[in-house]
Amino acid sequence: MTMHRVRAAPAAAVAITVAATFSPAVSAAAPACENWFYPTEDFGIQQDNGIVATVYLRDGVFRGPARHTVAGRPDVTGGTVTGDVAGRRVDIFVDWHNGVSNHYYGQIADDGTASGVTLNSRVQENRWTSLAKFYCPAPPLGDVFQPPPGVQDPVDATAPFVPPPGVQDLPG
Repeated sequence: MTMHRVRAAPAAAVAITVAATFSPAVSAAAPACENWFYPTEDFGIQQDNGIVATVYLRDGVFRGPARHTVAGRPDVTGGTVTGDVAGRRVDIFVDWHNGVSNHYYGQIADDGTASGVTLNSRVQENRWTSLAKFYCPAPPLGDVFQPPPGVQDPVDATAPFVPPPGVQDLPG
């Protein structure tokens, strides 16, 4: 009996080429968020040196009271914050009541976590991360789908409902 070896590689290559040619393009990048929101007005910051700071944030603006604690210590240091969130950029200035000031700067990642670096007036630099995530609201429903120019919506909302064969229409 003679055995014939079938070469499948060229057929597989053709199938992959055809699939790639006729597959719709998929964008891996989500649309950029321009208006990030934080879930509360208390913006929480965890520094890599154990300090936890909380600053006031409203409508993308940091302004008002600030406080921080050091891990393992009961005391709280107060202060005053200014700064803003613009797009993905986070920029915060805090004057602490103990005479030290901090400049926190960083970015909001795609998952909503803000992180960056802080430099204080004693020239100490630390990394920081937000305690909660920012979120980007969904677009208004009217902006979700717009058919391309010249293409009509295939659903006619004025047409009467006709159930498929074998399905009874609901009363009312």
